[in-house]
Amino acid sequence: MTGWDRDGAVVTQRRALSSPGDAAEVPGVDLPTSMGEWLARLGLLEAVPFDYLVPDARMLPFDSMRFFYVDRNWIDALIDGAFAIGKQSSRDALHHEAHAVAIRDTGDRASSAARAVLRGVAAAVDTPPPDAIMTGLVMRSSVVSGYPGLEIRAYTDSTRATRVRLLRLDRVAPDVLFVLFDGVPALVDVCEPPEGLHFGAVRTDSGPETADKYQVMLRWVDTKTGPQPHASGDQVKEGCGKAVPVDVPLRSGGNRVVDVAALQRALGDALTVRGGASGPLPPKDMAIEMVMAAERLTFKTERAGLLADSTSDA
Repeated sequence: MTGWDRDGAVVTQRRALSSPGDAAEVPGVDLPTSMGEWLARLGLLEAVPFDYLVPDARMLPFDSMRFFYVDRNWIDALIDGAFAIGKQSSRDALHHEAHAVAIRDTGDRASSAARAVLRGVAAAVDTPPPDAIMTGLVMRSSVVSGYPGLEIRAYTDSTRATRVRLLRLDRVAPDVLFVLFDGVPALVDVCEPPEGLHFGAVRTDSGPETADKYQVMLRWVDTKTGPQPHASGDQVKEGCGKAVPVDVPLRSGGNRVVDVAALQRALGDALTVRGGASGPLPPKDMAIEMVMAAERLTFKTERAGLLADSTSDA
C-alpha cells in the first residue's frame, strides 16, 4: 500500500482530483502484482477469521457439511473496508471511487490464478475471472483429518462433462475443509485420495448384531471364454446379477483384526464351489479379491434439479 501511494503516477492523479468533475478524466492505474495477490486472498476469504464465517459452532456440528452462496456485495464491502485505512480526505475517497472497478477486476483476475500459483502450476493466460456467482462448502468431519489428500470435484450437470473451477480448497482446521467454487455446481463429488490402490472390505448394515461384520464381494481370478465368459477381476454374479458376498472372519478379542488365513480359505472355497480356482488362494489372487477403488460420495444440489426439470420440459 505505501509503495503504491508513493508512485509518481498516483501523486499526479491525486492532484488531478481537485474537483469531482475531473474524476472521469483520471487515467487508469496498473496495480502491482503483489497488490493483486493480496486482493485475491481477501476476495477468497483467506484473511477473514473463521469465526466470522461460522460464528457459532452449532452451525457446523461434527460430521456435517454446509453449502453456501457468497454475497458479492459483502466481498466488495470487505475490500472497501481494507482500503479505508488509506483514505485520509475526500480526495482519497474520490480517487478510490474512480478506480474501484479496476481494483475489483484486478482482484478477480488474481483470484482465478491464485490456486494455480499455490499448486505451482502455470495459470492459463486467458483464464477468465470468476463467475458472477461464487458458491462453496464447508465440511467438518474426521474424514478431513484422516485423508489429507481428500479431493473435491464439482460439475455443471449430472453428466460430469464440465468441471466447475475450484477457487479455494483449504483445511482451515484439522477436521474442517473450506472450499470455494467459481459458479453454482450441479454435482459435488467428495473422493478419497486416488494415489494408490488399497485393500478393504464392505461393512454390512450397522446394528447391535452386525456391528463388526464385514464382507468382500467375490471376484474371478482367472479369464474364461465360452457360455459364461469373464475376465480376471470381474465380480462373480449370481441370480439376477447380484454380487456374491463372502463374510470376513475376524480374530477374537473384539479389535476388528482380520483372520487373513481364514479369509483366504473362505474366498478359495467360494470360488471352488462356482467352478473357479480350487484350494487356498495364492497371494496374487488374494490381492485381486481384496483390492478396492477409492470411495466417492456425491451430493446433488438444487441446480441439478433445475437442469433436470428444464430438460424434461424441452
